[in-house]
Amino acid sequence: MANCETNLTVRTALESDLDEIMTIIEAARDFIHSQGIHQWVNGYPSSNVILDDIKSGNSYVLVDEESG
Repeated sequence: MANCETNLTVRTALESDLDEIMTIIEAARDFIHSQGIHQWVNGYPSSNVILDDIKSGNSYVLVDEESG
């Protein structure tokens, strides 16, 4: 059996995380739409919404410390 232990850290998101966060959101949006779920429509959440969350300290990321 494979070792599934990882070194994960939750931290407050940084403005430098925005592009990667948006990539993940786009993939999630595409997946949920493919499942017939009509959530996150009309470009929501936009990068401006996420950036506002980051600036206000209300956005977090999960980081795998081994792979970055």
